[in-house]
Amino acid sequence: MDASLPGLALLTTVFLSVGTADAAWWNLVPRKTIPYNELKDVAKRFSKAGVSHYMTLTLGEAERVLYVGAREAIFALATGTMELKAAISWEAPTEKKVECIQKGKNNQTDCFNYIRFLQSYNSSHLYACGTFAFQPKCTYIELSRFSLNRLAFEDGKGKRPYDPAKGHTGLIVDGELYSATLNNFLGTEPVILRNLGPHYSMKTEYLASWLNEPHFVGSAYVQESLGSAGGDDDKVYFFFSERAVESDCYAEQVVARVARVCKGDVGGARTLQKKWTTFLKARLVCSIPEQQLHFNRLQAVYTLGGTSWRDTTFFGLFQARWGDVDVSAVCQYHIEDVRKAFEGPYKEYREQAQKWGRYSDQVPSPRPGACITDWHRQNGVASSLELPDNTLNFAKKHPLMDEPVLPRHGRPLLLKKDANFTRLVVDRVRGLDGASYNVLFIGTGDGWLHKALVLPSGVHLVEELQVFEPAQPIESLVLAHQKKLLFAGSRSQVARLSLADCAKYHSCADCVLAKDPYCAWSRNASRCLRADGSDGSLLVQDVVNADTALCNLLRAPPSGERSPAPLPGPGAPWEPKGLGGGLHSVRLGGGPLSAGLRARTPLALLLICCSSLCLSFPSWTARLTGAEVPAQEQWGAGLKLPCAAGFGFPCPRAHDSAEHLPYPPYRPQRPPHPPTCRSWHSPGASMCPAPV
Repeated sequence: MDASLPGLALLTTVFLSVGTADAAWWNLVPRKTIPYNELKDVAKRFSKAGVSHYMTLTLGEAERVLYVGAREAIFALATGTMELKAAISWEAPTEKKVECIQKGKNNQTDCFNYIRFLQSYNSSHLYACGTFAFQPKCTYIELSRFSLNRLAFEDGKGKRPYDPAKGHTGLIVDGELYSATLNNFLGTEPVILRNLGPHYSMKTEYLASWLNEPHFVGSAYVQESLGSAGGDDDKVYFFFSERAVESDCYAEQVVARVARVCKGDVGGARTLQKKWTTFLKARLVCSIPEQQLHFNRLQAVYTLGGTSWRDTTFFGLFQARWGDVDVSAVCQYHIEDVRKAFEGPYKEYREQAQKWGRYSDQVPSPRPGACITDWHRQNGVASSLELPDNTLNFAKKHPLMDEPVLPRHGRPLLLKKDANFTRLVVDRVRGLDGASYNVLFIGTGDGWLHKALVLPSGVHLVEELQVFEPAQPIESLVLAHQKKLLFAGSRSQVARLSLADCAKYHSCADCVLAKDPYCAWSRNASRCLRADGSDGSLLVQDVVNADTALCNLLRAPPSGERSPAPLPGPGAPWEPKGLGGGLHSVRLGGGPLSAGLRARTPLALLLICCSSLCLSFPSWTARLTGAEVPAQEQWGAGLKLPCAAGFGFPCPRAHDSAEHLPYPPYRPQRPPHPPTCRSWHSPGASMCPAPV
């Protein structure tokens, strides 16, 4: 009997028990599969003979340059062409490699200088760290000459791992490096550390209750001081998996964690000297609760910002082993849910019961682990150096919070069996309907990339692409949000992909069914084009319902057909060119029209709405459709309603009768007050009369 059958049977039971619709959601099938050979003309690639492990990617100069950290080399590539602009060779010296081998490390894999950290330090320099044959070093790279000072290497201990295979994370905030790594040669001393910059070094305690064999995967800086009524501090969050000290099981259990420290933390005066006084951690839950299917191994995290820090969202990649089947999942967390966990009750070890539980006694004041705020300052505590010992001792013994951080909607966004998700980036894109959608790009352990669209009804897997061949893990992903480009690094090369590869959709139906928010069908060009770069086109897109009937609505008029009739009132005849926006769904005053619209009169008065326009309907149109026409002295001769980007529908001509309308009559709600709009006939002129 196949050894994988029990695991498959159990997983199938899970899918069936959550319902047929949910089962499809948990194990999504991509609408398109693009093999490696079909990407040859689309993807641009870079590699150099003798160089491998293109694992560290960072963007610079407003997304014009991609900096690549590889094994014993650093490259600067032009993002537009992937051409090499400059290169640095940074090899570990022969004597360091010999020492590495003598200490028992592998001369084929371990004893090289793997560039594991590469970020902008300021406008003129990068900061880079490498493993340096198990003796980590860091240095500054001058961008104007793209060179490093080989006589001014800094000790990389606590900044980067000794072992290139170990997890680590870090970021630079205002000239200070926050890093989470392993602090010694053996990899037995985990540390979350802050150095560089004006403050002295800060680090975590070497206690199992603080960090217990962690595998660090990500970090994020959130400016929570902005707009804070209470004078809150900024935070740095760290994401990792570790062995749970609080587990009641006989077998040690690995769990996912999120930890945080406050930017203004300078340690305690006596207790926790030069140690974090604000270090707290909580469990990250990613599971299907009703089936006790838990994803505890965190693989990667991506932080998606918003217009405010309160809109910050964390996306986590998780792995689990279910029988003999590998299962990967994506869970989504909101910043407010994370903050709530850190403001909740603490967990403690009860000596008498020899088990962990919620702390239920009096909590010292000021609250342990809290950032310094206006409340502290008003009560005579201007910095963490002035915190009382009882607060600091409690913080030292109680870093773990009792309440976990639950994912949005209580379950994963998506789940896929027989998959090994490795890296994740997320883009937020605005559809032609005016709504914003999150698009996930997920790298796998065999070199594939999944593109998934998050919809209110669930997740749609737009496509999967074979980025690398032969099969090899996608080690890094970086997103150029403005240029809409994605960069993927692997052991053998770096690849560049466009987020909007719309040319592969060859018909309007194919373009609409893809539910790709980057693409829309152009009636003018009869091609699927990038939606945000197609000004002047009449565009068709429906990422929510994928209604292909919209393609028939916007079919081109027959040859020799008369031009569209002019709009009533002042202004030149309507012409489609010059109008932005496109067609997504059809709606007037809150009343939906028929989903299967077909224009019986070719483009007679087809109005495509833009965010700055109004729809204008002559009174005869309103009578035919059964709409209420407001008082003429208040609204003018026609019914004028505001509309959002991407909405539109055809209006009938004067000789049409109600039975020939392409939509059923209905009675829309009357707007509470006249809308505002400006004319697209001529600048400064308005189609909407001023209200009386």
